[in-house]
Amino acid sequence: MSDSRKEADEKLAKAIFISADCWLCVFDLLLPSQLGLGISMISHPFDYYVDEHFTTRKWTLKPIQIRSKIGENGTKELEIANSNCKSLPIPQIQLPRKVIGFRSIEIK
Repeated sequence: MSDSRKEADEKLAKAIFISADCWLCVFDLLLPSQLGLGISMISHPFDYYVDEHFTTRKWTLKPIQIRSKIGENGTKELEIANSNCKSLPIPQIQLPRKVIGFRSIEIK
């Protein structure tokens, strides 16, 4: 990139000011992976805004299924199956405080 183009971009960035509250509202529309891997890498202020977004956001989990399966030793085990059909063990710790609910829970 030429120096004149870079200088023009910097001047434009200084001329256009968007408040942090506006950025936090826009971040709700993006996927967490887009924020963490894309937006936060742009500049230090964006990294700060993304960190602020993740610490203040409340989370609702996708629909999950809790079902039993037969383990290797013939024992029954409980597992969580999400929409991606990945089987996960049921966590033995409390959910983070930022999780405020589930869209649905199905127990089989």
